[in-house]
Amino acid sequence: MLAYHFSIRDRGTKSEDLGFDAFTNDAGAIAFGKRIIEDLLHDESKQYIGWIMDIVQDARTVVSIPFSASN
Repeated sequence: MLAYHFSIRDRGTKSEDLGFDAFTNDAGAIAFGKRIIEDLLHDESKQYIGWIMDIVQDARTVVSIPFSASN
């Protein structure tokens, strides 16, 4: 299992640390990140549109996913 760190940020100064979770590969971590984005957009879409989720494993950036209505 690999440890992945999840955080979200806007294009300005706001950011939120979502913590770590373990997955067997990048695909699992990305799918989990997309579910978090869907939940955030469902509950508070206006607040998070335009934000970005960064998923990092050790020092390696796995992906940066922009929030959009189509997530």
